[in-house]
Amino acid sequence: MALVFGLDIGIASIGWAAIDDEQAITPLLGLGSRIFVAAEVPKTGESLAKPRREARGMRRRIRRRAHRMARIRRLFYREGLTNDVVPEVLSNITADDSTPWLLRADGLDRKLNPRDWARALLHIAKHRGFKSNRKSEAGDKEGGKLLQGVTGNAKLLHDKNYRTVGEMVWKDEKFADHKRNKGGDYSHTVARDDLLLEIKALFEAQRGLGNTFAEVAFETDYTKIFASQRPVDDGEIADMVGYCTFEPDEKRVAKATYSAERFVLLSRLNNLMLIETGERRVLDAEQRKAIETMAHKSAKVTYKQIRKALDLPETVRFNLVQYKSGEIDKSEDATFAELKAYHQLRGVITKTCGELAWGNLTNQPDKLDAIATALTWYKSDDKIREVLAPEQLEPALLDAVLALSFDKAVALSLKALRNINPFLAQGLRYDEACKAAGYDHSAPSEAQPQQFLPYIPTDEVRNPVVLRALTQARKVINAMIRRYGSPTQINIELSRELSQPYSERKDIQGKQKEFQAEKERTVKQFNDTFGRDPRGDEFTKFRLWREYNYCAYSGVYLEPARLLEEGYAEIDHILPYSRSMDDSLNNKVLCTSKANRDKGNKTPYEYLNGDSASQQWHEYKIRIETHKAFRQAKRNRLLRVDFDEKAEQEFRERNLNDTRYISRFLQEFLKLNLQFAPSENKIKVQTRNGAVTSFLRAHWGLLKVRADGDLHHALDAAVVACTTQGFVKRVSDYSRKKELWASDKRTDDSTRDLEIVDTDTGEITATNYQKKDGRDFPLPWENFRADVKDALTEIFVSRAPTRKATGGVHDEKIRSTKRMTRENPITTSKTKLQDLTLASLENIPEKETRNANLYQALKKRIETGGKEPFAKPFYLGKHGEESDDAFGRLIKGVKLERTTKTGVLVRGGLADNGEMLRVDVFTKAGKFYLVPIYLADRVSGVLPNRAIRAATPEQDWPEIDASYQFAFSLCNNDLILISDKDGGDGAFLRGYFKGAHRGTGAINIEGHDRSWKKEGIGVQRLSTFKKLQVDVLGEVFEVKQEPRHKVNGEAREGALGYGLAESAD
Repeated sequence: MALVFGLDIGIASIGWAAIDDEQAITPLLGLGSRIFVAAEVPKTGESLAKPRREARGMRRRIRRRAHRMARIRRLFYREGLTNDVVPEVLSNITADDSTPWLLRADGLDRKLNPRDWARALLHIAKHRGFKSNRKSEAGDKEGGKLLQGVTGNAKLLHDKNYRTVGEMVWKDEKFADHKRNKGGDYSHTVARDDLLLEIKALFEAQRGLGNTFAEVAFETDYTKIFASQRPVDDGEIADMVGYCTFEPDEKRVAKATYSAERFVLLSRLNNLMLIETGERRVLDAEQRKAIETMAHKSAKVTYKQIRKALDLPETVRFNLVQYKSGEIDKSEDATFAELKAYHQLRGVITKTCGELAWGNLTNQPDKLDAIATALTWYKSDDKIREVLAPEQLEPALLDAVLALSFDKAVALSLKALRNINPFLAQGLRYDEACKAAGYDHSAPSEAQPQQFLPYIPTDEVRNPVVLRALTQARKVINAMIRRYGSPTQINIELSRELSQPYSERKDIQGKQKEFQAEKERTVKQFNDTFGRDPRGDEFTKFRLWREYNYCAYSGVYLEPARLLEEGYAEIDHILPYSRSMDDSLNNKVLCTSKANRDKGNKTPYEYLNGDSASQQWHEYKIRIETHKAFRQAKRNRLLRVDFDEKAEQEFRERNLNDTRYISRFLQEFLKLNLQFAPSENKIKVQTRNGAVTSFLRAHWGLLKVRADGDLHHALDAAVVACTTQGFVKRVSDYSRKKELWASDKRTDDSTRDLEIVDTDTGEITATNYQKKDGRDFPLPWENFRADVKDALTEIFVSRAPTRKATGGVHDEKIRSTKRMTRENPITTSKTKLQDLTLASLENIPEKETRNANLYQALKKRIETGGKEPFAKPFYLGKHGEESDDAFGRLIKGVKLERTTKTGVLVRGGLADNGEMLRVDVFTKAGKFYLVPIYLADRVSGVLPNRAIRAATPEQDWPEIDASYQFAFSLCNNDLILISDKDGGDGAFLRGYFKGAHRGTGAINIEGHDRSWKKEGIGVQRLSTFKKLQVDVLGEVFEVKQEPRHKVNGEAREGALGYGLAESAD
């Protein structure tokens, strides 16, 4: 075996272990845990880049709007309409001024003076309506609401014969309460094209009324600025598309093309199997054709529809369906396949051009591919028309498809798909079809093996969560090679979470909670029955009995009072573990000891003589088929007929190895890029199924307790490292010998009293067999269990420090500073009533004087309104009481005040600081001082120079001068060593830095394995405060000296103004 690495890879953790059976003392060279932050927003699972991307988009929109309005004002100045580029006369509105809406309506019938004319035109330019580059916004929720509003108002404009949008908004009762959209309601949205018509109508009317500032040239210039919009970068998407896996000179094809959708459909058809009495069979050509025809006729094809179309009996199940119960249920309502883009095109074309036009198009799949490609790579109507010009589509048909937009690509090119699809249509699996088309889907790349792993290719792994996990795994592997040398083999277990989106992981967490609740109920019922909590396999035994109260094979009723009686009822693997390597609950049933002994290592079909259609098998089959509590997966195993050597091998491979895409990718990446040490072992990389790790860990008596911290990752890695092919064979041979020994025992054998039950598997073993073999369950080496437990106590968990600056510079809420003074730093901000609590209500300003009635009314609503006191609107009456109807004043939010000692100046207001990047530690006269560094400091380029002083405004903090000495900088998860001057709580604490409190100057520290945490440690009480460094394998070093790092740009000492940082807004 020589040197083997084991890795347990999760979304935020890496467990590692190294073993070498040629070592004299112990094969276990080392193990450890590496912890890092998952590359996603913890609460939502969204991309970490999403907030920045959305904020960047908002800044761009604001900047472009401001630039457009500046151009409008400069135009007014050039035309002489105003006497200044920034005319105050337009912003200084008095009570005598008409609203812009009235001016826009009156401008059709009376001449407007220059000021009113400028106000009307400026108002139109500010609110220029909705225009999309595409009509595809109907496909998303918000875009659909916008289009509904646009369509409704265009109809209202036409039906009531309003001349312009301005006249409609001013006069129509729909807009009486409010003129613009409000609170997520888009019903007041108007089309930009309608506003362009209003501009034209107003200029024509004003010219006719003698307005000298309504000349055609002015109208042209104004309209050009009004309608200006950054052009869509057509072609950028197509340029970013990668190249085909099989045709390296060909671009990948759009996912919405007919060829790509048919490829997915045919692949699923060829993977679909029908299961009956444990036997699996693929679909025949007629069945495949029938389902493919259904997919072309219906938008979605469900398994329920397939069952009906193929006239399948109720005894048949689908291999791709996860049945929630033993019976056919709503699980078959799931979608099997859908040609989504195909049916979207069909819908718009048949609606506009009729069925005949669609029928003609379906006979030309190349044109369908071309249309979907254009609608995917290009986003402006003009560009799409240009690209589709060679297809010579009918104008009406072309106009119809412009209403659609698609996205995403598949890994193959159109050329490759057209070569592969004909073979898929013949029923070949994907790998077989690739081979028939002349492609080798498993062909090695030109990568050259290296001593250390290169970077993970980002074009192959696009999921940021997976990419970060694999990047950390690469660091761990390279560090292990530096310490131990090149391995002969690497065994890997990847968490199933890595291949699941956030929503699925949340669902699994929910199911785990449900299982935990069910487990607690089962334990309580066990306790009520037997007077104590279950031990060993008793919980599983009782759970299986609740599922089926009879011996699974003989049908004998199992008395609950005797379940714990030795030799009465035992757990059995339906498909023998030695042949299937399946230790899941779906492969376990309860049976009598005699049935377990007689069955040995046979399947139920073999044991009950199913091949000769025995009466036993017939009765057994009826019992299993009619018992509804069995999950379908368990029923399939109980009724399985074909379990020959080939089926055994497939089962073993599936239960031993992880075949997910990410597992296959990592396996290939390691084999192609890593230089392994010479050995006779041909298998260099194995990705193991988590069930194998769980099975072996339990049989070796290694308890995994997640609540104990992060050491369990290293424990799993040690088990994974031992799952070499040779050891798995030893486990299989051991299980087979036990099964055969139990089966061969004669009922009148005098050694029957030596038989015992394996408490882990429920299968029969015996004392004389143990003596002959020399041990019970095989161990990797004699002192394996003790060696692992000893090694776990020596682990120091490595954590990746958070040094990258991410997040917002400041909080979204900008607080008013109108009442803020140096002596009384009070700021106010508006808070929605839904976010109001009794505690926060106390912060209403002037609650005892001017706002007393409002305060009392809100307090009463909160106290009497239940869990959601402001679910219904809150109206305040004339006398300050809550009103029961809408005649009072609607209150949606209230201003709250608070003391604010620091923050970021933003547009005349004050916002809370964003994320703290790091803390710089200084020393002076034997004391330690903390200087917090925020993202705002990085943006401003100012290096802060004031140290925290508890309960003191920032402007009064002591300034760092030459008398202070810089010690080091701390980021989250940096390792530190501290000791208290008084020597309390032991001499030293070594743990990870978990943040500082700017109000108190105290720090938080956490144990390396999360077994303890201390908060609020005052740094000036410390006699020792050192920064340590820990590498990816957990080796700890002291940081001797480090310079004070600059923030963004040129570091400038000092702070801005009132202890505040200005935002580069």
